[in-house]
Amino acid sequence: MKKAQISGQIFIFIMGIIVAGLVLLFGIRFVGSQLENQDKIMYSKFVNGVSNNIESTSFRSIDQQEYKLPSKYVAVCFADYAAGPSTFQAAFGESGCKDYEFILDEINIRPSGENVIEEIKEKNNDMFLVDNKGVISSESVGRVKINNPYCNCIEVDNGHVNLQFEGVSGGVTVSEWQE
Repeated sequence: MKKAQISGQIFIFIMGIIVAGLVLLFGIRFVGSQLENQDKIMYSKFVNGVSNNIESTSFRSIDQQEYKLPSKYVAVCFADYAAGPSTFQAAFGESGCKDYEFILDEINIRPSGENVIEEIKEKNNDMFLVDNKGVISSESVGRVKINNPYCNCIEVDNGHVNLQFEGVSGGVTVSEWQE
């Protein structure tokens, strides 16, 4: 073999490694973006599903629904803004939300109570999705009504949460699905 043939083979070998590396890199990025999109779709389906269930639940009716969530969430919490910040804060220690104190910060920065006009109340986020570090996101899902202690957190089990919607006077109580 001549030296030119050997250096040509090395060049082809190096180019093959570079092409394979680029294919691998772009493949990993593509899979990562697809997983991220899947989580966004799952999140949107969950928020829309909860909102639709709250809207469609009528007085004295009960609906139960199982939802799938992205695996990063550990709990879903619901809060009732009708109580007002001071009442909410006083009852918080007794609630199912006591392990998630950062929800108090989320509640306290939003206007609530009887003197707030309905348009503003409707924009208040009353559903909080929680990971190990705190609130990841919060959404306004409708007429959530929770009696004292005005907050309810439901643990997410292996990416699934079972919710029960019960139509009550003034809204819908959201709780963990009772068998």
